[in-house]
Amino acid sequence: MIFILLIYFGLVLFKSKITFKGTADYLSIENTNCVKGIFILMVFLSHFNSYIELDGRFDTIYSKFFFIIGQAMVTMFLFYSGYGIMESIKKKGNAYISTIPVKRVLGTLFRFDVAILLFFILALIIKRPMTVANVLLSLIGWDSIGNSNWYIFVILVLYLVTFIVFKIMGTKKLWLPVAITTLVILALVALTAAFRLRDLYWYDTALCFALGMIYSLYKEKITRVVNYNIFVWLAFVGVSFAAYLVLKDMGTLPYLFANLCFTMGFVILTMRWTFNNKILKWSGEHLFEIYILQRIPMSIFKNLIPLSSYTYVYFLLCVAVTVILTIGFKFATDFIWKKLTTKKAA
Repeated sequence: MIFILLIYFGLVLFKSKITFKGTADYLSIENTNCVKGIFILMVFLSHFNSYIELDGRFDTIYSKFFFIIGQAMVTMFLFYSGYGIMESIKKKGNAYISTIPVKRVLGTLFRFDVAILLFFILALIIKRPMTVANVLLSLIGWDSIGNSNWYIFVILVLYLVTFIVFKIMGTKKLWLPVAITTLVILALVALTAAFRLRDLYWYDTALCFALGMIYSLYKEKITRVVNYNIFVWLAFVGVSFAAYLVLKDMGTLPYLFANLCFTMGFVILTMRWTFNNKILKWSGEHLFEIYILQRIPMSIFKNLIPLSSYTYVYFLLCVAVTVILTIGFKFATDFIWKKLTTKKAA
């Protein structure tokens, strides 16, 4: 697997560049999609890791890399979600807030539940044990029938919290609803941890969503200070990633802050280091589909056509089928959702 990891790094670095002047549009949709691409491909590699046995000569390096990254591989998704929502609220105000229940919550849930239907069919084929409660709870991401689920549940909760707080507080003083949203998220994290409702990975990155909202409010000031010159930039990047490495193994609370440090480190990194190639961009644009569908071919080629012993053949087939599923799934769900929402609007 070390060779696959090396190819991954080569792909990330392909056409990337460091600029001494800084990149004014480092948070543009094009740039953020490329960064999302970096991390969704990392998630793919991490999930694939759980379907095979790593017993190769250099596999310890592969395993060590993912041990170091941990949950930080999803932090940028949450950061960009919070940032994007806040940017839209700044531009459109209450008009945008009113669209969150349908556009963000129901839109995400619809696509997720279509994927759940596919996993339900797969579970029947491979005879995966299921209960009625198991299936019903999987529809909101609280449970799983072989699919990835925790991220979807968490992002839906974050969307709802944002909608409720901003609907109550309005948009006159944006810092106030952002502050309250952050406190509510923090409270939910604390309650989940205190009552051990879920494993750590369910909530250890949720605050990155709030960080994205806060960053949106103070982006210009932060950029001006951090990106003053390349040495200041390097110092901030170095300190952020060093803090992540120090805090990540010190316990639950420090790990929450470690993920925030990693997120800030990578955001600051992109101020001068841009990642820009078509594969990363496409992957970022199809983040949801890749995230939710990748386990289908992994399960098929492990259970129905056992290939897990042929690592590279298994990997290439999983990549190819995931791409095909992604294209078809996005086309179909976008088409159906457009029909549903247009009909409702009419």
